[in-house]
Amino acid sequence: MTMLQIQEEIKRMSSSEQDRLASFLNVVRKMRDPAYQKELKRLRDDATPEGWVSLEEMKNRLGKA
Repeated sequence: MTMLQIQEEIKRMSSSEQDRLASFLNVVRKMRDPAYQKELKRLRDDATPEGWVSLEEMKNRLGKA
């Protein structure tokens, strides 16, 4: 499949499907970024409660409260 074919297929997708694809591509791009990987590791390894977020706060941040 060529890049042009991929682009044409994307144009035929619904807005919702395009949004999901954009989110996926954003994650793929971040996974290639060494600085992002370093920050992600730092956050995962942080065992101090000061950096923790409650479930309610996370829902608020995600707009799902």
